[in-house]
Parts: sequence; structure tokens; C-alpha cells
Amino acid sequence: MENKKFIVTIIILIIIIAGLGGFIAVDKLVLNKKEQEEKTTQVGDVEVNLTVFEHINDTLTLFNKAFNDSNSKFFGYLYTKREINTSNFDKSAAIYVSMYNNFITTNTPFIIPGGIVKTNFKNIFGKNVSYTPSSFEIGTNYAIAYDKSTDNFSYVYPTINNYYSPRYIEVTTKTSLEKDKIIIKRKIFYVEYEIPADNSQVTKANIYTSNDKTNLVKTVELKDNSINVNEIIGKYSSKFSNYTYTFKQTSSDRYDFYSIEKTK
Repeated sequence: MENKKFIVTIIILIIIIAGLGGFIAVDKLVLNKKEQEEKTTQVGDVEVNLTVFEHINDTLTLFNKAFNDSNSKFFGYLYTKREINTSNFDKSAAIYVSMYNNFITTNTPFIIPGGIVKTNFKNIFGKNVSYTPSSFEIGTNYAIAYDKSTDNFSYVYPTINNYYSPRYIEVTTKTSLEKDKIIIKRKIFYVEYEIPADNSQVTKANIYTSNDKTNLVKTVELKDNSINVNEIIGKYSSKFSNYTYTFKQTSSDRYDFYSIEKTK
């Protein structure tokens, strides 16, 4: 009798363990599904892999920082032609933007290893632009020198933009997916702050269509020391230029910069 009870107990334990195993397997499937769902994000009209989104966003943020440096000859570079793509992207500008996040303010030469610059370059452009390290001038008292023998870049970067430096503002209006491309449409305008001669509080900014300042759209009052970008776009959007960024698919989970084109 005791043997029968023992056998029954064993059978019950087996059933319980099997049930737990099934529960764990189902739970893992649910977790995996949730993890997959969490790795995508909705951007405009497109649901994209989160890694893809972060890569594109990082590239656009870097472009905005580097090409908004009014101390550099590359200030506003992306808007200097009807279209800038991987075949006509200025080689020096490509190296410059690849170094930008590594810059610190310095009046004496500072070194960045070429390997770091190359890694940054490939992360931005992938195989779409060839990596060609060289020396070049950026602006007044602002230069980059490349030493081929050591594969090092050295630079002097005496000044940085301040809060009220002139700049371009980009605002995304639409994101779409077309076959192997992610298309990002943006409105662009140029801001120049009115700096009082006595260096007192800045209270106004002039909004232009471009940095040639031939077309003043509006002089606006600052609120909390800033312009209200949403209000400006809402009121004057039709006056601003449209630019289209194209990021082309280079692998299953990667899209690299391909072009920027003025469409208006």
C-alpha cells in the first residue's frame, strides 16, 4: 500500500514539474515577444527598429551640432548646395564631423587618434563615403593636422559656440519608409540673436530663411531666454525651406546617411 502511495506521489510531482516547465517556456515566449516589441519605435508614419532610430537620430544630432558651429567654415554646410550626397560630400567636412564630438576647447594642439576618427566616420557614413584622412583648415585660428606616420590628428579649437551664437534650426515634419530608404523631411530656418552693445540681457532674435539674411521673416521676443520653435513653425512654416534627408539601408538593422536635398 505504501509503495502505491509512493508511486502516486512521484507521478503527481512529475506532473507538477512538467506544468512548471510549460509555464516557464510560455513565460519566456511572452518575454521574448515583449522584448521584440520594445525594440521598435514609432517615428512619424514609420515603425522602425529602435537601434535604427537611435543611429539615425545620433547622426542628425551630430550634423546639427557640427554644422551649426559658427566658428567653422563648415557652418551651414548641409544647405550650401541643392543636394549633398555621398558622392559629393566634402571629404574634409566628413572628417570634421567625425571628430566633432571629440573636440575640447584648447589653444594648444590636442591629439585624437586616427582609429577613433575612422570608427566615428564609419559609424556615420558606413561604406557610402570613402575615408580619406588629411590636414585642412577649418576657420581662423582653427585647424586640423594629420600625421600619417602616427595616424594621429591634432587640432586647435580656441572657441566654442555660446548660447546665443547664430544657428540653423531644423524641425522634422514627416518620416516615411520607401523600399530600402528612410526619408526624413524637415523645415529649416536661420536664427540670429540681437546682442546688446552693452552685453545686457538678450531679449530678441531675428528669424531668417537662410544665413545670407536677405529675407527677414520675423523679429521675435524671447521667452525664458529661448525662441518658441513650435510657434514659429506654426505661423511661418510656408516661408521656410524644405530639406529631405535620405538614409539608405546597408544591412537588416542599419540605415546610413545617403543624401540631403533642398526640395523647395
